[in-house]
Amino acid sequence: MDVSVCRLWTLLATLLTVMVTCSRAVHHQNDPDAMGLAPDIYNEGPLKADLFTVYSAALRGHRHHRLSLAKVKSSELKLPQDPPRPLLIAAPTTAGKYPVVLFQHGYTMRNTYYSQLLNHIASHGFIVVAPQMYLWAGSDATGEIAAAASVLDWFPAGLKGALSHRVPAVEPDLTRTAVMGHSRGGKEVFGLVTGVCNTSLKISAVVGLDPVDGTGVGHQTIPPILKNSPHSLNLKIPTLITGAGLGPVGRFLFPACAPKGVSHDNFFSDSAAPAVHFVASEYGHMDYMDDDCPGAQGWMSFCLCKNGPSREPMRRFSAGIVVAFLQASLMQDSSQLSTALFNPSSAPLKLETPEIYGSLAEITNGVRASV
Repeated sequence: MDVSVCRLWTLLATLLTVMVTCSRAVHHQNDPDAMGLAPDIYNEGPLKADLFTVYSAALRGHRHHRLSLAKVKSSELKLPQDPPRPLLIAAPTTAGKYPVVLFQHGYTMRNTYYSQLLNHIASHGFIVVAPQMYLWAGSDATGEIAAAASVLDWFPAGLKGALSHRVPAVEPDLTRTAVMGHSRGGKEVFGLVTGVCNTSLKISAVVGLDPVDGTGVGHQTIPPILKNSPHSLNLKIPTLITGAGLGPVGRFLFPACAPKGVSHDNFFSDSAAPAVHFVASEYGHMDYMDDDCPGAQGWMSFCLCKNGPSREPMRRFSAGIVVAFLQASLMQDSSQLSTALFNPSSAPLKLETPEIYGSLAEITNGVRASV
């Protein structure tokens, strides 16, 4: 008898829970105020994103080409004009015209290792294009900066065609273009906006995810970007720098992945207004990447650098703060960036006190420079 009563109460409680949940869901769908709320930047956005690859004919059949596509299952797109490098593209599937972000991967890494980061950003209404620069490289990054410039130059003729094969109702808004890079890729995008190699496309914002300019003070790699002079990089466009607190910490016998003197602190110090700086003190240089990174380079990403407790919080934070920054710099909406700056506890991990040089108004009204 007692068992029957317990079962009855359990059934009633379950039905009540379902009714309350459904009621809340309907209320939320019909509540204008709830519908008007901005999405949570630290979680994936309201748009479904598609992730696909675009081949480069010049590299077809080459090991560089095959490995760059190993993680992403998709059909080959045959375009009138192939890009200068194989591309991984993350784009919303909802019809519309969206700002475009060029993303440069880290040293010896694959573009596919950042698929979760790129997908997160795209789900908030951005088209993210990540070229595969190389598999192995020397210390001179000049060729990679030139290659990145050539990918940007390809956008007007090629990007719309590439998108039309997979997301035909989606168009790139090339009047709102940003460049972003991780580690050595951060150095490369700063090379673009400082004019190491020129591009015909206007760049409106730059993002460095734990950028690195060499192996230490006095040992910058070619071409040197940092001037070690406060606010000397007068880019005239909004700048976001994020840093990993464990980047300067070596692991075992390996040197630090983001050495002091040539990493995020120095990039922010050299940046002119408007610039913002966020540092996750308990996370590592490679924590921006996917949980699953196959191959030798993926093994290196887990073993050579000092890592945080897990990648997921750092990746969510990084994608979210990039979204907030791009909303401010490309879409003139600083509400999310303001919250992130002045309420850092809203992030999914512990942050040092964020820094801003200049003002939010300068970010939202930033000068769009042609570089």
